Amino acid sequence: MELEIKGCIIKYDTGKKGGKITISIDDEQARAFEPSLARYRNKPLRLGLSLDMGEIQRLQTIISDDQRRKIYALIKDVAESVGDSADSMKKEMKRQYCSSAWIENFSLSDCAAELAGNFIEWLVDFCFMNGIALTEHPKQYFDDLERYQYICIKHEICCICGQPADIHHFDAIGIGRDRKDYDDSDHRKIALCRIHHSEAHNIGRDTCCEKYHVVPVVYEG
Repeated sequence: MELEIKGCIIKYDTGKKGGKITISIDDEQARAFEPSLARYRNKPLRLGLSLDMGEIQRLQTIISDDQRRKIYALIKDVAESVGDSADSMKKEMKRQYCSSAWIENFSLSDCAAELAGNFIEWLVDFCFMNGIALTEHPKQYFDDLERYQYICIKHEICCICGQPADIHHFDAIGIGRDRKDYDDSDHRKIALCRIHHSEAHNIGRDTCCEKYHVVPVVYEG
């Protein structure tokens, strides 16, 4: 008898006497195949595995577990800051984001990965704007470091430590130029607190960026 079951390998252990594969299947398949599977317990099997490329491509376009974790962590920080429940704050944050982005309500179980990324960026921006302390370093929420830098410059937050910062020119303007009249829109900038600005001068700007894994960006405001 042959069975075709769709699932995921969630654990694989090896030992001196062989290995053990743990496969996860959904409830519907579990109920359907349970009587048959019971007959195969401790019986020799020939197991064939194949990748479901269609499902893999679909999963790559929807919210990831990591994105979902980041969203819930941010919402928890907001909820604790205002003294509300995480569930209530999730509804409110989604409502505000949908209103600002002019989109319909969405589910965090299967929304698009791009939408989830935009929502994460919006949540970090919201926390910066309202002075909400984050449990994790804000840089951890971004795959695109340049997007993180834009938000740090916008809110004058040090991209290294999260403290209040000044905006510094990474590219030199040049001696004798009037900074008030000079168009610096095409110059790279970075948001640094006084401590990290001094460190950047002491060890060199490039070395400082490499040390803390940050990048200067062109920011017009």
